[in-house]
Amino acid sequence: LSTTRSGSIPKQAQFNVSSSCLVAGASVTATLNGVPTRVGPSYDQPPLGPVGSTVLKITQLGLDPVTAQGAELCITLKPNRARQGCTTLEQLCSSPGFPAGTCTAATFDAACDCCPVSQVVQARPPPPPPPPPPPPPPSPPPAVPSYRACEVCVAAKLVPPPNDVRPYRFNAATCAAIQRNISDAMNAALNASNISPIAAPFAPNSTTCFDDTVLTCGNFNGEDLSKLERLFNEVSDLLSYFIGVASSGDICNPKLEGYTVLITTQDNICLDVSQSASCFLPNQPFPNCTCNTTQGVLPFIVSPSYYPRASPFFGSLVTEYCFTLNTLPAAA
Repeated sequence: LSTTRSGSIPKQAQFNVSSSCLVAGASVTATLNGVPTRVGPSYDQPPLGPVGSTVLKITQLGLDPVTAQGAELCITLKPNRARQGCTTLEQLCSSPGFPAGTCTAATFDAACDCCPVSQVVQARPPPPPPPPPPPPPPSPPPAVPSYRACEVCVAAKLVPPPNDVRPYRFNAATCAAIQRNISDAMNAALNASNISPIAAPFAPNSTTCFDDTVLTCGNFNGEDLSKLERLFNEVSDLLSYFIGVASSGDICNPKLEGYTVLITTQDNICLDVSQSASCFLPNQPFPNCTCNTTQGVLPFIVSPSYYPRASPFFGSLVTEYCFTLNTLPAAA
């Protein structure tokens, strides 16, 4: 972050929206920290943008590096009297390559020569666990059981991009959900591979939760190599599911923009599996961009998730969509 930008003030925010929202009589209202903005939002067709492009402009935000930290920007979408226009973010936002409802937003400084672009999407729950595999046919226990201890940890790791302007880390709730889903799938794989005894089933453990790594561990018998081979195949088929669990169901979630999600057993001699996934989408030019769009060029960022709520001004039948603004720490 250049020190010459550390005092920049965001003059306005713009959202890349669908041209179908540009309907006579349709309108948008906005609040900043619960107070109506000085100037109401407006739809516009940028003269320098691609043919048919449309933006939603929110001007005169009046924020500085102090007041922008944690600021809440909420918008309410209103159709015209004929009920024409956009009323949801799925209808409003146009972000090619991202899921429906993902908004591409840019903040502009007063000189309009810096406009870092980010994507924002509504948070979604993690995917449901896969159906359990069919139970293996019963087999008689060995006359003299033997045991080779295999302590295995499945690690879900976040590998951030070099320019990590919107750091994403695992929190306690996310870690617990990841461990629960991985535990259920791993224990089902052990049973499907007919591995026994299982000294310690895979289970959630808060002490193995870290900001960038979640470990889910278990201990089982690895004496039978043929059963270990079957387990290897079972778990290999689960790696894509584990990546989905660790990425909250979508590796292209804007929270993970530029990140790599790695699932690995860290070269374990009993079960050595590893797979990673990333989502590096091509840069989509903002409709009115003749400025520097590099993330981090201004000390302001938009949170990667929005949340809907009932409007405090228009009642429970009207939904407003809220975004959180934050500031980047000054460069050393």
